[in-house]
Amino acid sequence: MRASWLGGMLLLAVCGATAHAAPADQSRVNGSIDIGTGQQAGNVDTVNGEIRIGANAVVGRASTVNGGITLGADARGAALHTVNGSIHLATGAAVSGPITTVNGGLRLQARSTVAGTAGNVNGTIDLDAAQVQGDVWTTAGDVRLSHGAVISGGLTVKRDHSWFTTWFPMFQHEPLIVVGPGCRIVGKLVFQRPVKLYVSDRAEIGPVTGATAVRFAGAVPDGI
Repeated sequence: MRASWLGGMLLLAVCGATAHAAPADQSRVNGSIDIGTGQQAGNVDTVNGEIRIGANAVVGRASTVNGGITLGADARGAALHTVNGSIHLATGAAVSGPITTVNGGLRLQARSTVAGTAGNVNGTIDLDAAQVQGDVWTTAGDVRLSHGAVISGGLTVKRDHSWFTTWFPMFQHEPLIVVGPGCRIVGKLVFQRPVKLYVSDRAEIGPVTGATAVRFAGAVPDGI
């Protein structure tokens, strides 16, 4: 009887451990990774392929080299990183760490949040009724805040040290920064290269270094 009781307890312990096991990681070299609606996964990474995370899904870190990353509506992720590709957060998606790309845009839709930093080298950063709690940075990308978007940290446009801009400064892209009505940047705005900075007369920003803000009325600046 005692042996039977011990065996039953051991079976329950094993089943409990299995039920609470951490979601498995997914990794590959070539090919995209899809995490379905409502599913859970650990860290997901690929070299050549997209990463698509469905609505209400939960993952750890997601990274790829050649491909974009999409976080579906109300999905959750720990951090997102790609080299050549864009990052898209759908409505209500949330990332607890940073999101970064080198060559690609960042698009954050309504109610999406990033608890860490957000940045890229090339590509538009578009915050539409979204919030980044850390700093936002770019080197050559445009930055647009609309519909009450908030950056709780600061905004930095870094100096471009690439060989092309060193030899051909006349061809250097001048980033466009637009802070729309109801939007807010709490921290400092630091510009280490020439930019065009437009700030709504109904927006709030912190101290500005390296540029002069042009105030505008209406939804967007004239001609933009």
